[in-house]
Amino acid sequence: MRNDAVAVMLNKYPLRLHKRNWIESDGKVAVVAPLGEMYWLNETGAFIWRLCDGTHSTKAIADVLAEKYNVEGDTAIKDVLEIILYLEKLGLVGLQ
Repeated sequence: MRNDAVAVMLNKYPLRLHKRNWIESDGKVAVVAPLGEMYWLNETGAFIWRLCDGTHSTKAIADVLAEKYNVEGDTAIKDVLEIILYLEKLGLVGLQ
């Protein structure tokens, strides 16, 4: 992803589109899409999913992730962008 595209993405506010269709189990999250498909998110994905509430920017989510897991900022940004773009592609998250 180009630097200008990354800058735009960091200022977006991810929002779960299916707020009631997810369950938690052992630190992981299972999201049920409208057509019944189930997607399991690992601990990192689940952490990011919980913060996709429309009040945290992508950058803020990356900052919290970096602090919680003690990783470099660039690594956190890469991971958050990867997961959010995947969730958006599946139609589970929208970007405001």
